[in-house]
Amino acid sequence: MVACEKAKVAKPVADAPDLSPTPHPATLPDTGVVRSKAQLVYAPVYSNLRSMEDAGDYLVSANLSIRNTSIEKAIKIHFVDYYNYKGKLIRNYLKEPLEINPLGSINYFVKLSDREGGVGAKFLIEWSCTEPVTMPVIETVMMESSGNRGFAFKSRAVVLRDVRE
Repeated sequence: MVACEKAKVAKPVADAPDLSPTPHPATLPDTGVVRSKAQLVYAPVYSNLRSMEDAGDYLVSANLSIRNTSIEKAIKIHFVDYYNYKGKLIRNYLKEPLEINPLGSINYFVKLSDREGGVGAKFLIEWSCTEPVTMPVIETVMMESSGNRGFAFKSRAVVLRDVRE
């Protein structure tokens, strides 16, 4: 039988430094950065791949990542829609618009077992802000792993429509 001792609690040190992180202010001049107020964006999803002629589809999972690059303003995501290879809408990922805080991000997932998208699946995303901001980074990251092997790759979204002012 093992005896239990009362745990010793460390006493706070009066002169201990504050280790909370402090953000550094941006000091570089803001010149030449392209800004937008709103965009419609196309993000390809490679969830069904073919590696050999008659081997059938190789399924992978996919993540859609939307990252607000603005350090000052939130952006509003109006819709995140998932389409199949025929251009048919499969799913709406948002029921209502949502905001992404400055430097915030959001992720949407397509399961490995989801075959609906086919070889040419894609997301359409619409975002906006009340004033021009640096454009968000929108990418899809596809991955698969089984046993002791795995792989991942990404694809960057393409702007279809852009509102600058």
